[in-house]
Amino acid sequence: STASSSSVVYASIPVSSVTGLTATVVDSTSVQLNWTAMTSPADGYSSITLYTVEYKLSSDTTWNTAGTNTSNAYLVSGLTTLSTYYFRVKASNIYGQGPSTDGTVSATLFGVPSAPGQPTLTQTAGSTSIVATWTAPSSSNGASVTQYSIALLKKDGTTYATLDNKCSEYTTLLSGTTCTVLMTDIISTAVYTVSDAGTYIKVKVEAKNIYGFGSYSITNVDSIRVQNAPTQ
Repeated sequence: STASSSSVVYASIPVSSVTGLTATVVDSTSVQLNWTAMTSPADGYSSITLYTVEYKLSSDTTWNTAGTNTSNAYLVSGLTTLSTYYFRVKASNIYGQGPSTDGTVSATLFGVPSAPGQPTLTQTAGSTSIVATWTAPSSSNGASVTQYSIALLKKDGTTYATLDNKCSEYTTLLSGTTCTVLMTDIISTAVYTVSDAGTYIKVKVEAKNIYGFGSYSITNVDSIRVQNAPTQ
């Protein structure tokens, strides 16, 4: 007779770390992590039951647990804007937890732009248009400004209405810092009437990047008054 032989595989904790870890910024406080699902033999010949996600600020030495998941993805939220974070993942099976990734995967969270400069209103003698100009935010907080929006103080003196689609530069408000608008459009947008002639026009501007709109600028210095307001 001939002898037969067979190999025996002993299951264990995961024998190697997770691979393919990536970190993608979702917004100013969240990062999406994805990695490659672990299989044999890396998983110790025992199916992975849990992945543990850890993170830390670049200035920290201690890792924090963000949470766990049974699949190979995790959204880390509640982070601090304008900060750099590092991430690592550990896989576990029924025998225990395996080694972590090397902790070199990072992401920097950016934020919304700061407020643009205070707008200035001008009007050429005899013109029926008002020109608002402003300067770009002092900081775009890591992501380029993609749009500006200009708001006009309404007759009630409390609420604002957008002037964006009234600007002759509307299609270039994505990058420009000028809005030319007809006096008649200002009057109709602010709901001015004949009794409001002589009221100072007030506007403010905000800037947007991929993370959203930032704070409004302060309103312009009083310089141009409502003219030729219609009758009621």
